[in-house]
Amino acid sequence: MDKKQLISFFDDSAGAWDSKESPGAFGLLEQIVRKINIRPDDFVLDIGCGTGVLRPFLLSYNPQEILHIDISSKMLEELNKKFPDAQTLAADFETAVLPRNYFDKAVAYNVFPHFTDFESVFYNAHAALKPGGVFIVAHSLTREELNRAHGKRDATKKDLLPPGEKIYELYKTAGFKNISVRERDPGFFSSGFKDLL
Repeated sequence: MDKKQLISFFDDSAGAWDSKESPGAFGLLEQIVRKINIRPDDFVLDIGCGTGVLRPFLLSYNPQEILHIDISSKMLEELNKKFPDAQTLAADFETAVLPRNYFDKAVAYNVFPHFTDFESVFYNAHAALKPGGVFIVAHSLTREELNRAHGKRDATKKDLLPPGEKIYELYKTAGFKNISVRERDPGFFSSGFKDLL
């Protein structure tokens, strides 16, 4: 999808989006957020946050701040209905100008295949993270499950998650270290750390 189609797709889907979440996904979300290792003093960036499905799980670790960013203003409206105090930014993460060296954790959950410039996503995450910060790309489905599901719909048939080797290279090229890519964890989970100064 091009950017206009992407925005239109998510804007049109926003009102009913939460009803599509399977009950089993919440147990997986707890596992994913536990692996992120959020501390009370952390500044967290929720990339492609949609309606805020991660927010309650992130809040359970009492981070200092959470910024939710999404390209769809309608998704953010749904998030703000549920969480009026949430800090949100309607922007395309591929081109957004964010504070540098600011966040401790950056999380892209169930969003990565919808980006068109994967390299920019990794470079922007790296720039936004403090030294020692971690960038997580995670999905509730394995790569095979996700690509099969996206392949069945005209709107998402080109929005596929690349192989683990490609994800690893994207982390490495952007400057991340201690990279881990697990394609069946039970969903997809990857992480990379920004070097300490």
